[in-house]
Amino acid sequence: MAASFAYFFLTPLAMQRVYGFSPLQAAIGFLPETIPLFLVAFYVSRIPSFVKNSHIIMMGVSVMLVGMVLAVLLKIGTGYLIGLALPMLIIGVGQGLALGPLTISGVTNTSSNLSGAASGVVNTVHQIGGSVGLSIVVSMTGKLTDSEVAYNTQLIWIAVLILIAFIFSIGIVIYEKG
Repeated sequence: MAASFAYFFLTPLAMQRVYGFSPLQAAIGFLPETIPLFLVAFYVSRIPSFVKNSHIIMMGVSVMLVGMVLAVLLKIGTGYLIGLALPMLIIGVGQGLALGPLTISGVTNTSSNLSGAASGVVNTVHQIGGSVGLSIVVSMTGKLTDSEVAYNTQLIWIAVLILIAFIFSIGIVIYEKG
């Protein structure tokens, strides 16, 4: 969530600062990320039950990482379609794969009388993780004054956060096998 929240917050700002988008244009400009996210999240529950949640999470995080590395390499200065929309499609697919199973994993194996509390803890951790991730990215790039340079650098830090999540997802898969 740390990387996703930072991306959700900083990308519309970059659209406004670098491309001169209005807030409404930035919201519409974010659709290449949100539409795949919602479509994949809708269908991820239909993945056969013999595929473990941890494998789906790892696959989703790896797709997010590929999309973010693509965004880092292409940079926002290459234009909206190439620099933002194309990586957004890939990032959205990854988020759609990872976020639902991640939430399910947080409440699995809880008793019915604790399921509400477990769900509340999962949502709280999502919010705190998102805030911490955004804080990390902004603190590492806060002194950069050029909007394009700042955003490109922020993407690098977001990619680092996704890489950390990917390493942890591999660890979870290995732990389950062991």
